[in-house]
Amino acid sequence: MACYLGVGTSRSFEEARRSLHDEVHGKDHHMDPPHISLAYGLYQKEQLAPLIAPINERYCGTTARIRSIDIVKSAKTIPIEEWKSIKSIDLI
Repeated sequence: MACYLGVGTSRSFEEARRSLHDEVHGKDHHMDPPHISLAYGLYQKEQLAPLIAPINERYCGTTARIRSIDIVKSAKTIPIEEWKSIKSIDLI
């Protein structure tokens, strides 16, 4: 289960994102919508539900800035706390 913020992006950002995705995965592979993960893992609905109500208050009107592109060693079989960044490229 996961809780995330949907991210609005420009057309040029989405075109670049789609191009990279297709190069890596191919055109027929599902691409998740752009988002910022707030919580994910082996949660039950009841554990995340209390977070939903205050999200608007916490994030409405705030901004986010992309500061890096990271390649992360991750998998469903690797616990989230063991995910490791193996390459990071600063954008600012």
